[in-house]
Amino acid sequence: MDKPTETVLNEELLTEQTDGAAEEQMPAETTLVLPQEKRFPKWVVPTVIAAAVVMVIVLYFTVFGGYKLFMNDEQLIRARFDAVASAMSNGDIDGVTESLEPSLRDGVRSRDGYEELKALYRVLGASVTFTFEVTELTIDGDHAMATVSVEGTSFGNTETRTLDELPLVKTNGDWYLTDFEMF
Repeated sequence: MDKPTETVLNEELLTEQTDGAAEEQMPAETTLVLPQEKRFPKWVVPTVIAAAVVMVIVLYFTVFGGYKLFMNDEQLIRARFDAVASAMSNGDIDGVTESLEPSLRDGVRSRDGYEELKALYRVLGASVTFTFEVTELTIDGDHAMATVSVEGTSFGNTETRTLDELPLVKTNGDWYLTDFEMF
């Protein structure tokens, strides 16, 4: 393995040394040209950092649900029903069950026949569009009761029905349905 080489400059001689022994002497007037260090313009690093910070903020508020920090309980509950309607309209049973209280969600997903239910929802989503409107809402701490008007449109026919007293519970800062029978 080669030992590192160092350049020593004194008044009369420029001496290159390896292992402390002088190998070659050059006249003092010899100019030593070192390669220039390549640097980015000063604006590049702050711009990249600012872009990364903006990207993290956007991801937090869009993908990871950070927008919920600025919503009150009523807005969160309405958003929950909008998510259910969207999942049902897209035939996404996993999206529907995502709106259930976590222990209920796990129980529903582990039931016999869940895979068949997924297939049914895919067919349903291809032919029916749902909208949910919360018409009455009572919030008491971490529990709420909602009355929801559900409108389903299929092949130009619209049917509306009202679901009374749908229970919700607040868990880890978000609201979940505690009744799967409505679906």
